[in-house]
Amino acid sequence: LVIGVADDGEPVGIDADKFPNEDRMYLHLVNLIKDRVGAAHMMYLHPRFDDYDHTRVLAVECLRSKSPVFVKDGKQERFYVRTGAATTELMGAQAQEFIKQRFGD
Repeated sequence: LVIGVADDGEPVGIDADKFPNEDRMYLHLVNLIKDRVGAAHMMYLHPRFDDYDHTRVLAVECLRSKSPVFVKDGKQERFYVRTGAATTELMGAQAQEFIKQRFGD
C-alpha cells in the first residue's frame, strides 16, 4: 500500500493530507488500524515514509496474516479478500468457505 501515489502511478505526495508532520500522520494511521482491525494485527503492517519520484509518500508493507482479519464497520465486522486488482467482500457461506480453505479448520 502506498499513500501519496495516484492509481496511475503519478506521485501526489502526502502533503495533501495536511498533517503537521510525519509523526502525526503515522500516529493517525496506527490509530485507524487499531480501531478498525485491532492492535494485535499491527505486527503484520510495517509503515515507513519514503521518497518516490522526488515526492514524500507513506509505504505500508502488509504481511500475510496467520488468521482471518475482520474490519470493524460500526457494529458490524466485514471480511474482504483481494481478487486480482480489486477487493471483494465475502459474506456468509462464502466467507466461511474461504476461511476454512485458507486458514484450516
